Amino acid sequence: MARSHMTQLFVVPFPVVQAAEGQTVMLQCHYLTTNKKVERAWWEKDGKRVFGTNFPPGEIKPEAGFKGRVSLPDKALERGDFSVIVQRVRSEDGGDYRCYVQVGGQKERGTPAATRLTVNEVNQRLRGLGWSHFLAGAWLSHTCALSSSSFSSPPCAHLENSFLWETPWSYSRIKTAQTGS
Repeated sequence: MARSHMTQLFVVPFPVVQAAEGQTVMLQCHYLTTNKKVERAWWEKDGKRVFGTNFPPGEIKPEAGFKGRVSLPDKALERGDFSVIVQRVRSEDGGDYRCYVQVGGQKERGTPAATRLTVNEVNQRLRGLGWSHFLAGAWLSHTCALSSSSFSSPPCAHLENSFLWETPWSYSRIKTAQTGS
């Protein structure tokens, strides 16, 4: 008589957190702590430990690249919330993060099992102009009003050297479309 074995597999896509350089993000991690004593929790990025905490006291211990930028939400540890707040994210912070807890000497994964952080670089030229909230590759919309005094130059002519135009659009093509010349 043949024996059969069934395995139940849960496939859950991991969340993706997107941020621009300099923003603050939260990497979420939860662990059901009912009747279990969590001894410590830590986060790994691309397989290397980047920050963690021991119980008690529950203070986060970041690796060098995260010092002064990582914190825990208030009283979150008591609720089984091991999420971390990362401030002033940098492009090198991007990657796959995994949260682990140690319970009874055993390493266990938190939920979600992994989080991917994608950090978009802020275009340096826009940052220099005070437009730090725009991302490289993002759409930019700007409206210029026409007045009788502006007929000597095309609308938005003052923007000609303000942005890095990429093909297929350029200032000359926009000017042509606006003025018909």
